[in-house]
Amino acid sequence: MNNAAIAQVFQDMADLLELKEDNPFKIRAYQKAARTIETLPEELEQLIKEGRLREIPGVGEAIASKITELLTTGRLEAYEKLRAEFPQGIINLMTIPGVGPKTALRLSKDLGISNVDELEKAILEGKVASLYRLGEKTADNILRHIQTLRRKDRRIPLGEALPLAEEIVAALKEQTGVRNLTPAGSLRRFRETIGDIDIMGTADDPESVVKAFVRLPMVEEVLAQGPTKASVIVKSGLQVDLRMVEHDSFGSLLQHFTGSKEHNVALRERALRQGLSLSEYGITVVKTGEIEKFTTEEAFYKRIGLQYIPPELREAHNEIEMAEKGALPHLIEVSDIKGDFHVHTEWSDGHDTIEAMATAAKARGYKYLAITDHSAGRGIAHGLNAERLRQQFAEIKEVNRKLKGIRL
Repeated sequence: MNNAAIAQVFQDMADLLELKEDNPFKIRAYQKAARTIETLPEELEQLIKEGRLREIPGVGEAIASKITELLTTGRLEAYEKLRAEFPQGIINLMTIPGVGPKTALRLSKDLGISNVDELEKAILEGKVASLYRLGEKTADNILRHIQTLRRKDRRIPLGEALPLAEEIVAALKEQTGVRNLTPAGSLRRFRETIGDIDIMGTADDPESVVKAFVRLPMVEEVLAQGPTKASVIVKSGLQVDLRMVEHDSFGSLLQHFTGSKEHNVALRERALRQGLSLSEYGITVVKTGEIEKFTTEEAFYKRIGLQYIPPELREAHNEIEMAEKGALPHLIEVSDIKGDFHVHTEWSDGHDTIEAMATAAKARGYKYLAITDHSAGRGIAHGLNAERLRQQFAEIKEVNRKLKGIRL
């Protein structure tokens, strides 16, 4: 079990104990442990090996014992007993945004609901809205969250997600003190479909950037908000997550959240063989516990003895083995484009002269340009007949004589 899974167990325990109206100090202890573990820069498994578990703030003897049990057995007896006191499926219901512990208990006890599909059906049949103190507004909010989860599972085309991400990044970069801001995840790897949008960044005042993020015009609903991260639903129904980190940890953060999962797992296994532990906060030297931070991904990969691996290649398809040998291929970039074989000018339906087009192409570093205006068959576009085509030939020859460094 990783840190996130263990943190979730303690959060679930806090929620269930709250339903029982148990000792508030115990509830807060589990809540604090969950928050602390979720943001730890090192894996708990490594801290146990080094005997440093009790160094974690908020982790006393009882919590430390439960962490050890989870890591060694994959389960926690106290958690299983606590879950057995409640109707089956209540934990599943609490994972739905908008459904808190008390609402989940009522849905389970009063309507016998144990999963998302049953809850959606009950809302559509009007059963949830009829429950005392819930009503149609709450039912509609829960249904919207369920539909958002469904959309997230379906994924959307890159062509829909990329413009939205670019719009958000452009808006947030206007905030004072923003130094880094870029999409991560499958969007940065340019996968054909995207589940949601992850944006990573650094700023002198991260909280102000988070506040600006949740107030963006395209934001329809705020799912979560803290001083350094937030999750929102935009008008298209897509979930967008923003996460800010310290400037000196940006490289580690970006690498971690760009993925893919398989690539990162392979990297971690390789690093462990070198006596290193990788996380979003940096690289920890296992023997000393020292954390090294990285402002760039290039420095991060170099530290573990690898050639920089571009995001598009991080799919666990032999890229790590190639990076060890310095044999990664050069990916095609904009600078590799040397010309354009399809441009129109004012001779048909374009808006600029042949010379203006050639000058602009040369400024982009192009070596050649093909003029492809419409023919007479496209009369609506002012297509060229035979005589006008001969005249255009003459102008192209003249521009070729005049301009050096590009061929028309």
